[in-house]
Amino acid sequence: MKEIRLWDYESPVGRLVLGDADGQLCLCDWPGSARHEAVVRRVCRALGAETRRGQTELLRRAATQLDEYFGMERRAFDLPLLMVGTAFQKAVWQALLELPYGTVATYGELAAMLCARGVCKRGAARAVGAAVGANGMSVVVPCHRVLAAGVSLGGYAGGLPAKRFLNGIESLARVQAGET
Repeated sequence: MKEIRLWDYESPVGRLVLGDADGQLCLCDWPGSARHEAVVRRVCRALGAETRRGQTELLRRAATQLDEYFGMERRAFDLPLLMVGTAFQKAVWQALLELPYGTVATYGELAAMLCARGVCKRGAARAVGAAVGANGMSVVVPCHRVLAAGVSLGGYAGGLPAKRFLNGIESLARVQAGET
């Protein structure tokens, strides 16, 4: 049976569980979230794997890049990703990776972008929201950049204070770099 190595990373806004499946990051998830166990079970089932605690070179690299991100020194992650989900979920998560650092989009805007690519039909904001909510690689796949209609924060697996913090450091880094 395959193995997913799990390792805890302490971020400035709470603990994240990182997962390595055959040298690819398959988890960067908030263990305190209501859906964490379901995400881990989904990934294990899809990969035919079981979890084991331990550090790997990839997880150390991911931790270093997360340190750089939280230190406002990194805007994008350079890690091999293994996105585990349906084809629709993977398309949504790929679209999240395309949202520019320090910007936000609503679920409706994200749905419109995906519908323009033929991934979904008009009015798919709820389905897109469900796929965003199923993202098991928070921060690395930036679901914190998606807001509810009316530009309210909406939900977030790491909690709203974490979502505010993540969007805040990205905005601050852009301001410090002279971008607007």
